[in-house]
Amino acid sequence: MKKNIKSVGVLLLSSIMLMSSPLTVLAEENEIVQTQENGSIDQTENNGESESQASENSSEDSTIKEEKQQEILEQEDVQENVAPTTVQDIQKEPEAVAENGEQIQLKYRAYLHGGFWQEEKQNGEMAGTTGQNRAMRALQIKIDNQTNVTGGVEYSAHVQNIGWQDAVKDGETAGIEEKNLPIEAIRMNLTGDLKEQYDIYYRVHATNVGWLGWAKNGEDAGTAGYAYAVQAIEIKLYNKTAEDKPAQTECSFLSEETRGLLMYKTHVQNIGWQDKVYDGATAGTTGRNLNLEALQLKVTNAGRKNMSGSISYEAHVQDIGWQNAVSDWGTAGTTGRNKKIEALKISLTGELAQAYDIYYRVHSAEYGWLGWAKNGEQAGTIGLNLGAQAIEVKLYAKDATDKPEQSSRSYISQDNLGAIIYKAHVQNIGWQSNVYDGKTAGTTGRNLSVEALNIKVTDWGRQNGLNGSVIYQTHVQDIGWQDEVADGETSGTTGKNKKVEAIKVRLSGELEEKYDIYYRVHSARFGWLGWTKNGETAGTVGYNAGVEAIEIKLYEKNDTNVPDTTARSYLATENIGEINFAANVEKSGWQTTKTNGQTAGTTGENKAIQQLTMSTSDSTGKNVFNGTIEYRLHVSNVGWMDWKNNGEIAGDGKNQAEAVQIRLTGELAQYADIYYRTHVSNYGWLGWAKNGQEAGTTKLGNKLQAIQVKIVPKGAMVPGSNSNYYITMTPQQMRINNGIQNVYNQVGRNLYSCFMWCVNNIKYRTLGNNPGTGYTNPQWFALYGLEQQIGDCRTYAATFYQLAKGLGYNARYVYGYVPRAGGGMVDHAWVEIDINGVTYVYDTDFQYETGRNGYQFRYRTSGTWVYTNYHYES
Repeated sequence: MKKNIKSVGVLLLSSIMLMSSPLTVLAEENEIVQTQENGSIDQTENNGESESQASENSSEDSTIKEEKQQEILEQEDVQENVAPTTVQDIQKEPEAVAENGEQIQLKYRAYLHGGFWQEEKQNGEMAGTTGQNRAMRALQIKIDNQTNVTGGVEYSAHVQNIGWQDAVKDGETAGIEEKNLPIEAIRMNLTGDLKEQYDIYYRVHATNVGWLGWAKNGEDAGTAGYAYAVQAIEIKLYNKTAEDKPAQTECSFLSEETRGLLMYKTHVQNIGWQDKVYDGATAGTTGRNLNLEALQLKVTNAGRKNMSGSISYEAHVQDIGWQNAVSDWGTAGTTGRNKKIEALKISLTGELAQAYDIYYRVHSAEYGWLGWAKNGEQAGTIGLNLGAQAIEVKLYAKDATDKPEQSSRSYISQDNLGAIIYKAHVQNIGWQSNVYDGKTAGTTGRNLSVEALNIKVTDWGRQNGLNGSVIYQTHVQDIGWQDEVADGETSGTTGKNKKVEAIKVRLSGELEEKYDIYYRVHSARFGWLGWTKNGETAGTVGYNAGVEAIEIKLYEKNDTNVPDTTARSYLATENIGEINFAANVEKSGWQTTKTNGQTAGTTGENKAIQQLTMSTSDSTGKNVFNGTIEYRLHVSNVGWMDWKNNGEIAGDGKNQAEAVQIRLTGELAQYADIYYRTHVSNYGWLGWAKNGQEAGTTKLGNKLQAIQVKIVPKGAMVPGSNSNYYITMTPQQMRINNGIQNVYNQVGRNLYSCFMWCVNNIKYRTLGNNPGTGYTNPQWFALYGLEQQIGDCRTYAATFYQLAKGLGYNARYVYGYVPRAGGGMVDHAWVEIDINGVTYVYDTDFQYETGRNGYQFRYRTSGTWVYTNYHYES
């Protein structure tokens, strides 16, 4: 009986709740079923369900309700002493009260994604949803005014793809129900006398943001420009005198006008306009070698704070110079013309200039980030053909303490690029652009000599007007040391094809008191020589080696980071020293000591040299090169004997010498060449060998009768042809060797130079297929290239193959097929060389015929021929 009484109580309570307030049930697929005040059921949206489906859902709802009622009954068995909940127990947000005590209620409801209106909410309750990613599409707001205070509420919505709609009022719909366009922001205000007595506060919950701060009385709440939907809203009324109003400490509205104080964007080469950035963020790119071409800047509403004035900016553009200033989102620079911005100036006007300092810096090609400029100062470069690649701009309040330091240059031009400026006049090029502070003037790896130089200390280097000069003189081919010149004057020659071989540079006056001047040169055949300073010589004299590049830099006297000057900066013949040698001759004994260029042994007496001794000495006191001389003999019945050095005796004193090798070590090997030739029985004087090459004969029984030795500056004063100095092979290979020695004498012992000799000197002519008697294909076709400079692809390949082998490379002559231009395949020859475990192709005929690079590429390289069905020949 007691349980039955409880069941009746529960049913009565449920009936009261149904009659007193709307009941909302959320069904599948966002279906909303609402009970109306008259007890009927209104299905607002069923997403196209059939009547049978709706019936099934209704049955399911009944089952759920019965289960819920049973659960309530069971809970009441446990909670007999708990008083039943009544409608009056539900607590609501306090309502606004007029001065006369009468109530004013704010009511609102939201239309949500899924196509339904939520139930009506009251003062401060949340309309919409959070955590469901459900957008609000429309909103209705009204005032239930039971007072004699006149007025209502008007409001407008910012709708996606539309913007701000016209204001509506008092229960009308803001937003759009029938289109899937969410509300992004809301603003609202009271009207009439209500506006004088009350404040209306509101805040929204936005996609990807969450709850924003409170807005009031017509302020914007939400977002614009981000495609973020409003998902929920809270609205409250407060008496003007209320003390519990929400704090407005957080941002209520996000847009491009509120994200920061300063907004800007750049137009970038090959990219176009990038997205807007704010307040010191990087616009543009770094590390991609892409230039800025245009720029727009604007102080946002958040930065303006209703202040007057503008942001004004101008760009220095390639081939144009400084453009006229633009302002407030005007475009500085150009688009569609591929012209880079090189420098910028940015400033403020009006009240903005009184409130802020504007700081900015650019990332410039070759220099990276330059220093900060401010308030109209220049940032970037001028006269250097270098583009600005990125920019950062930021506003700082006048009294800010965290402003960037201006400790480095924001702007670089010819006048302040470095402390010392210099440029070179280069063979076949002419005057190059200025370089600064240790950068390279001239060229390397191109075999081009510097012919003249200008050097000058800049205003930056002179600092506070230091007096004095930079003074310099050059040693010029066929002229020698020229007179000194100073401060940008030309030293050397132009138009005479004469190379600078050495240079001296010094300072005078206050410049000399403050700085040391360091410099070094890149010399032909020797590369970079050591650093020197303050008037000492850099380069070579007596080597016929041109200066190809130079680097110069100023260092303050107390600077500890100066270059190391222990390596040689200057090479001269006087540094080589002297050579002494003597021979023990068959039946004659030891001869007197000979010196550089003289001959030891005999001619015309048929006497063999049996022993040899050699040494170097320093009798000049001229800081001679370190190192020694090494040598060995090939002796009959023994072969090659061990190497000897610096005064030791080579040979056994019994058997005749047949051949000799001589070489240098240490700096001597680096900066000098040792030449020697032999007088051999049955042949007479052979050609000049050098630097360890075999000279004389072997396997022929001929006597080495005399030897002439000469040590010379490396690459200079060659005593004779470096060919036909050694005989030990067949006449066919002898002929090949003579040919390759002639090429070496022309271009040097350099693989690339030999490759280009083949390309430039051999003329294409189709040859027959049969080699001469005793010759292999690589020998026979090489002779056409070496002796007649004519032939087909086999000649190009065979000639370079013999030259590469002579240089000691692991070269292979390859014969195979490549595609024919008209279709099919055609036979072809080329060369392979293994370098560091990698096989490279060298195709002189490919470069001759196509003009494209045929030197050192991998098989299947794009733009080369496809090589197939090949084999090797030797």
